[in-house]
Amino acid sequence: MRKKSLVLCCVSCVFGAFGAFFRWLQDMTAFETDSGLYISGNLWGRAVVAACIGVAAVLFFMVLAMKRKEKLAAPADYAAALGGKTLLYRPAYILLAAVMAIGSLMLLFSASRDTYPGFQVILALMGVLSAAGFALMASATYGRREPPLNCLGATLIIAMYCFWLIMSYRENAVNPAVWGYAMEVLALSCALVAFYYIASIPFGRPKPFHAIFFSHLAAFLCIVTLPDDRWAGQQIMLIATAGMLLFFSWMLISNMVPETEEPPA
Repeated sequence: MRKKSLVLCCVSCVFGAFGAFFRWLQDMTAFETDSGLYISGNLWGRAVVAACIGVAAVLFFMVLAMKRKEKLAAPADYAAALGGKTLLYRPAYILLAAVMAIGSLMLLFSASRDTYPGFQVILALMGVLSAAGFALMASATYGRREPPLNCLGATLIIAMYCFWLIMSYRENAVNPAVWGYAMEVLALSCALVAFYYIASIPFGRPKPFHAIFFSHLAAFLCIVTLPDDRWAGQQIMLIATAGMLLFFSWMLISNMVPETEEPPA
């Protein structure tokens, strides 16, 4: 199953790099210098749209094949579904949590220079809490913690992306060039949906294939939106977001077994 995890991660990251390149060219050529308005019919804008649709279609059919053709299933037990069996598991989630916390702290220190400093401070603090929530969820596969604590970790992450999405729209609501912030809103929306479906596992209503699809799509979109202009702390938080989503998806796919077999407890 690790091969399938690797293939999906490569699709998200490689195509994300191409999408980020297209987005960078779009940012460079698709906006008027004086007014900042979007130039309709820009070639690279169409390339970004085509990349998003293409990757979504590829991921959809790959995940659908895992569910219907290969008839895979995820274990019902939380630790069995998201637990890791390699030495890299613990360093990986600690590193990702640290990256999210570092990005949040960087955003906190730069918040005073933003138009809405209060929003940035709240987002930074929630980012630190989401890093703790991610570490809480990942470390629970070792100690087999009680479900409420795992649910708390998932809730902290979801709350942060809810606020970030609202803040992004609030800051850009007066911007007439929708393309200037559309990719960020789309990436945050998909990340929110992905973590919602990941949270379905500790809450006892698992939707593993929904979680896998939206995790890879959101990771792809987070990479695509990196060329946009934002605070360095937010850039690092987006990178951490992509890593966290790919981490959970990797674990889910790696622990899947055929439906005919009894999932390990």
